[in-house]
Amino acid sequence: MQQDWGALHPRWSGVVTDVVDVAGTQVRLLRHHGAPGAEDGLPHLFVHGLGGAATNWLENLADLSRFGPTAAVDLPGFGETEPPTRRAATIRNQVRFVRALCRKLGWDQVVLYGNSMGGMVATMVAAEDPILVQRLVLVAPAFPASPVDSLRDINTEKVRLGVFATPFPGRERLFKRYSRRATPAQLWEEMAGILFVDVERVNPALREVAMANYVRGQQLDWRPRSFLTAVQSLIPAIQSPGYVETIRSVLAPTMFLWGREDQLVSASAQAKARDLRPDWDFVTYDECGHTPQLEYPDEFARDVGEWLESTGLQPAADRAEADVP
Repeated sequence: MQQDWGALHPRWSGVVTDVVDVAGTQVRLLRHHGAPGAEDGLPHLFVHGLGGAATNWLENLADLSRFGPTAAVDLPGFGETEPPTRRAATIRNQVRFVRALCRKLGWDQVVLYGNSMGGMVATMVAAEDPILVQRLVLVAPAFPASPVDSLRDINTEKVRLGVFATPFPGRERLFKRYSRRATPAQLWEEMAGILFVDVERVNPALREVAMANYVRGQQLDWRPRSFLTAVQSLIPAIQSPGYVETIRSVLAPTMFLWGREDQLVSASAQAKARDLRPDWDFVTYDECGHTPQLEYPDEFARDVGEWLESTGLQPAADRAEADVP
């Protein structure tokens, strides 16, 4: 298992692999223990999206460690975290898991980040545990839109997700065949076309990491099952009236980042978020897809950092200067 991610790319310097036991489940984390002077700062926890892994945040862990320790998690059923039960990958169970992980790490207050499905999980955690989640950063989160706009926003990828969200005989077998039909390089090209506007902007080292993840996914029988379990719970949860009430009940200062050419989270969903929560802070990136943290990591670090400071969090360097008599 890769231990020192800085050996793969200098941007990832200080990021190491860790494994923690959460209620008997061996959970993989990618961790940065904080820039010098920031070790005791408010911790930051990053939650990936559907089919993703902790590596979806590799570009950001070191950058944001100036505020405190950072960690990205493989949710149960994804990456290297084997699900303890067949239902562990549902949205509801992932919410419980994130709260249990924070308790295990001894983190009673965090800055919580979520991308895509992880954004929904993070929103629910923030609504249920406002003391735990002191700041919430949503990156193209799974979000509701009006029914009419949802129909307008249908595309090939959303149709495919909808098909696999519907149980039918042989669904898991069909999905495994679909997942294994191509080489890792072909899977990367397909996924890059969904996630990014311009793959040339993306760190080339991420391609190698992603392909290694696809190879592992083809070896682990529980990965396809977990994906199907997650998507089957995700789509009804987005459409649930209860999710709207959950969004309205979030107390933490919240930032919502989104790419204007996102193929999965539409402009109407972002507009719905603005309507539901005009008090949140919104950042939109032009010529950007579903993962701004990977396509524009420098801008992401700048914008999130400035926002965190505007909410009262100081990076370690500023705290050190303030302590000088």
